[in-house]
Amino acid sequence: MRKNIGRPKAFDENEALEKAMYYFWEHGYESAGLADLLQVMGIKKSSFYQTFESKEVLFRKSLELYTQNSIGYFNAQKKIHGAKGTLIELMNLLLEEVKKTGHTKGCLVMNSGGECYAKFGHLTPLVKEKFKDFQKIFQSFIVEAQELGEIENNSDSFVLVTIYQSIINGASAMVKAGAGEEEIK
Repeated sequence: MRKNIGRPKAFDENEALEKAMYYFWEHGYESAGLADLLQVMGIKKSSFYQTFESKEVLFRKSLELYTQNSIGYFNAQKKIHGAKGTLIELMNLLLEEVKKTGHTKGCLVMNSGGECYAKFGHLTPLVKEKFKDFQKIFQSFIVEAQELGEIENNSDSFVLVTIYQSIINGASAMVKAGAGEEEIK
């Protein structure tokens, strides 16, 4: 049975999804109302439901896109800076964002973790899965840097990635609470 009867899509689905991802990143899941999402995405309600089905499905796809984009970015940065250099560069990007804007958006996955855990428990497994995706990529960087002698600490890579993620996410939370660049450094 054909699902899309009527006019063909008059919008770029990937572009609309990317716009929604940024909106969720800035406003969170709960605060993202359908009317606002439709306006940001530049689509009509019927197209939204035909393509994305619901706000939850759109959010799930947005988290997936965010994770894919981020991991692609991390891998591209690794080619430039190396494994250890990329981990350091991510902290430097956080500091640059604070310097330029006075705040940080943080990580969509981490931002969603707090929100979903408290109010939208059915989304928590997805957020947890995406968190683990980030954990795996950072852990692979740590292992590579250890093997190359760039990281001399021979502690278990899982312990080190947990510390790294705690520091970078903690720094982001500190900025949101009002900490300045010097405190983060």
